[in-house]
Amino acid sequence: MRTRAGHFFYAMTDFLKPHLTIDEQINLLEARGLIINDKKQARDYLSMICYFRLIPYQRDLQDNQSADHSFFDGITTDNIFQIYFFDRELRLLIFDMIEHFEVAFRTQLSYHYSVDELPFSNGAGRRWWFEDPKNFKERKIFNQNLRTIDEEIERAKKESIIRHYHSKYTIPKRPPSWITFEVISLGLLSKIFRLLKLSEAKKTITKNFNLYSPDLLESWLHTLTYVRNICAHHGRLWNRTMKVRPQVLTKPQDIWISDNNVSLDKIYISLCCGLYLLRVIDPKTKFVAKFNAIVEKYPEVDLAYMGFPIDWRDEPFWNEDARVL
Repeated sequence: MRTRAGHFFYAMTDFLKPHLTIDEQINLLEARGLIINDKKQARDYLSMICYFRLIPYQRDLQDNQSADHSFFDGITTDNIFQIYFFDRELRLLIFDMIEHFEVAFRTQLSYHYSVDELPFSNGAGRRWWFEDPKNFKERKIFNQNLRTIDEEIERAKKESIIRHYHSKYTIPKRPPSWITFEVISLGLLSKIFRLLKLSEAKKTITKNFNLYSPDLLESWLHTLTYVRNICAHHGRLWNRTMKVRPQVLTKPQDIWISDNNVSLDKIYISLCCGLYLLRVIDPKTKFVAKFNAIVEKYPEVDLAYMGFPIDWRDEPFWNEDARVL
């Protein structure tokens, strides 16, 4: 319906769809033209994987212009479950990759800002550099971040490193950065790094990840935080439109993809950013070999839905033996 101002709005309605038993779910899929390869297997899977969770994996196998979202001819339950289990294994692999980067970044940030010269003179101050507003661009966001730090320290109060600090020391209230930064979230670390003024410490951290611009590291950190949160909450990566898009690496200091003309809203480019950083942290990483094993295990999965170019295997960047320069 169009309003007088010319805007459209859609009338809300009550949710009236009934709950379906597993057998009713299977009957519905069959009615839409899906071939059930093995009904017992389908029942087993649907008893452990919510039917609604599988819907996004089905959409591109269906005629979404039809009223009943009927499946294209020849589509089977195997097609759907191949995509689902591929996505699950990819998610676990990427989560592990980002964990390596997260640990390294925490270390770099707390170390270099604690030892490098900053706009105050005493060594004690450097240990609590994250409390000094002079190091940050915006006072309001700085204060918000400090409050969030306190909340996350409180949530982590049963962690041994926090318990130990509070059992021995009363002042300062917050532990030094190398303790505090072990218990705050990657999302908060990303916000803190983005808010920091340009300094020698920020340049050093960027250089240590073989990047040429702190802005680029900020972008990649934000992107990987977003991807990590999808993985941590068991979200879908296959055919997902990513809301956070990384800056493109135009002056690589290390091996990189030869063509940056790829979709920035698919997981492929984020995966490339993560792999670039992982190779800096662990030059002998087996990530590519593990990824190839997953791809070979699920040959029917079309990687184009994740932004992979047709010739991605020809990229030296995706060679299992590729090493940092």
